[in-house]
Amino acid sequence: MREQLLTLLEIQELDRQLDDLRSGLAELEEARELAGLREEVESARERVNGIRNRLESLNKDVRWLERESDVLCAKWQEMEGTMYSGKVKSAKELEQMQEKVAELKKEQAQLEDRALNGMEEIERLTERQAEEARRLQSLEARLAAAEEEHRQEVDRVRDILAEVSSRRSALAAAVSERILAEYDRIRERRGGVAVAEMKDGLCTGCSVSLSHLLIEQVRRGEGTYKCESCGRFLCYRGE
Repeated sequence: MREQLLTLLEIQELDRQLDDLRSGLAELEEARELAGLREEVESARERVNGIRNRLESLNKDVRWLERESDVLCAKWQEMEGTMYSGKVKSAKELEQMQEKVAELKKEQAQLEDRALNGMEEIERLTERQAEEARRLQSLEARLAAAEEEHRQEVDRVRDILAEVSSRRSALAAAVSERILAEYDRIRERRGGVAVAEMKDGLCTGCSVSLSHLLIEQVRRGEGTYKCESCGRFLCYRGE
C-alpha cells in the first residue's frame, strides 16, 4: 500500500504540471500577445485602403475638372473665333461676347486651379501611400513571424502535455481505482493537493501534528490513512 501512496505522490506532481501546462496552453491559445500586433496591422491596412480610396476619388475629380476645362476652353475659343471673324457687326453684341469670353476664361482658370491642387494632393498622397504600404508590409512580416513562433510554442506545450499525460496514465495503472477516485475528490477540495508526506510527526499538507497512533500506522504503511485535520492521504518515505 505504501508503494501505491508514493506512486500517488508522483501522480500528484504530474497533475500539478498538467494543471500548469493546461493553464499555459489556454493562455497561449487566446493569443493575447498577438492581439496588439494584429490591431496594428489592421490599422495600417485601413490607412492604406483609406488613402487608395481617396486617390481614386481625387483622380476621378481631376479627370472631370480637366474635361470641364476643355469644354470651357472650346467654348471661349469658338466665341473668340466668331468675334474676330468680322461677322459680328453690333458693338454691343461684341461687348457682350467679350464679357462672356472673360467669364469663361475665368471659370476655366478656376477649374484648372482646382485640378492642379488635386494633382498636387495626389502626388502627396501617392508618396504617403508608398510609405504606409511599406509599413504595412513590415508589420505583416512581423505578424507572420510572431504567429509562426506562437504556433511552434503551442505545439511544443501540447507535446509536453501529451508526454506528461502519458506518464501519468502509466503511473495511474499501478494504483487502485478506488484510491484514484478518492484522490481526485480530495484534490478537488484541497487546492490540488490530495497526498501529503508525513515528516517529523507532521502532515506537510496542513502542518498539524499527528497522533502517535496515526504516526505508527502511516510508518507501517499497511493501509491508507488520512490526516485527522485536513483529510489528505498520508504517505511516508522513511527517515
